[in-house]
Amino acid sequence: MDGVAVSKRSVDEVLSGSSPTFVPSVSTEAALDALVLEARSAALAARKSHRRKALWLVPGAILAVGALTAGAVADTVVAPWNVVPDLDETVAVVAVNDQNEILLVRQYRNPAKQTLWEIPAGTMDNGQESPTECAVRELAEETGFSARNITPLFSGYLLPGYCNEYMHFFLATNLVYKPLPPDESEFIEVVPVSAQQADMLIEKGEIIDAKTVLGLLLARQHLTRIPT
Repeated sequence: MDGVAVSKRSVDEVLSGSSPTFVPSVSTEAALDALVLEARSAALAARKSHRRKALWLVPGAILAVGALTAGAVADTVVAPWNVVPDLDETVAVVAVNDQNEILLVRQYRNPAKQTLWEIPAGTMDNGQESPTECAVRELAEETGFSARNITPLFSGYLLPGYCNEYMHFFLATNLVYKPLPPDESEFIEVVPVSAQQADMLIEKGEIIDAKTVLGLLLARQHLTRIPT
């Protein structure tokens, strides 16, 4: 499948490599950095002028948008961190193959400025699919595998002090290779790892994505066949 393939590299080979799965072009990074600077300037200007602005999040940046309020609230300053970004619900999937390996994905994340180890995850098409349907789709898009068995593990807010993102965690087993076309913007490497290797990646600070650590812990509670 174009864009997604199970890695032929071992964990050691991945760790010893120097090239990430995807590195954005200089122009892409510059554009995103400029967007962040513009947003910060807009937020500062809003405070200085005592105007209320609406803010929302996009990957890698905060955009200042919206109209000004009038009248009684004109002198009220609303800090960006007090405005709750309205985000769609999301899913994350811990997928375990017949060899008791966990399918981790590696992809470049611009806000972190590095390639991260993660479990497959994505955003629901709200109103178009259920969390389970989204989990099945995201797993196939990011790893090429479908799951005969998919088990809900946990649902909750990721950063309730910052945004309203609500994530559903799933355990996927009895995998069958049944790929879907990946998103055009995704450049993903799939690396199967044992539970011991996953623990090592966490202990060494290689896995630094919080949802991935939580998903692995949840899966271990529900799936005793993952070696400890």
